[in-house]
Amino acid sequence: MSSAVNGRSPAAAIIRAGSGSAPSSLHPPVTHPSRAFFLLPIGDVEIEDNWFVCGLSGTGSKNVIVHEAFVPQHRMQRFADTRSGRTPGGRHHKNPLYRLPLLLLGATMLAATAVGAAKGAPESYLAMLRFAKASAAVEAAEMILEADLQTATERLRAGEEITIADRSGAAATRPMPPSSP
Repeated sequence: MSSAVNGRSPAAAIIRAGSGSAPSSLHPPVTHPSRAFFLLPIGDVEIEDNWFVCGLSGTGSKNVIVHEAFVPQHRMQRFADTRSGRTPGGRHHKNPLYRLPLLLLGATMLAATAVGAAKGAPESYLAMLRFAKASAAVEAAEMILEADLQTATERLRAGEEITIADRSGAAATRPMPPSSP
C-alpha cells in the first residue's frame, strides 16, 4: 500500500545521523487512510525548528511538513498495528519485546520516570531532614556564641571581670541540642 502523503507532524523525531527522518503520524493524513509512522528521506520533508522544550532538546524533535512525498510500503507502519503489537518486527523476531503494544511501552516509559522519582523521594526527604537538623544546630551554636560574647562585653563595660569560672561555665550551662540519628 505505497502512497503519497501530505501533512504536518508536530514534535517528530528527526534522525540526524543518517539520511532519514521518522515523523510520527502526520496531521492531517490527507492521502493516507489511517494514521501511520513514515520513514522518509530528509530531503522529502520541510523541518520547522520550533520545538524548544526545556530538558528535551536531545530528542531532536521538530515539526515536520510533508508535501506529496511517495512512501513505499516497507517505510510505512500503521499506528493501529503498533497499538495491537502486530508489527513487522513482531512477526520477524521471536523476542516478545517486539510484540509489545506501543502504547504499553510508552505508558511504561513515562510511569517509570515517576516511579524512579518516587523511589528517590524518601531518601531525599531524609537527607533534607538531616540537613535541617544540622542547620538548626549550627544556628543554635552561633546564637550561643553571640549571646556569650554580648554578656562578656556588657560585663566588661560595667567594669566587672570575667573569671575562669565564667568562661568555662558559659558554654557548660547552655542546653545541648538533641543529637541526630
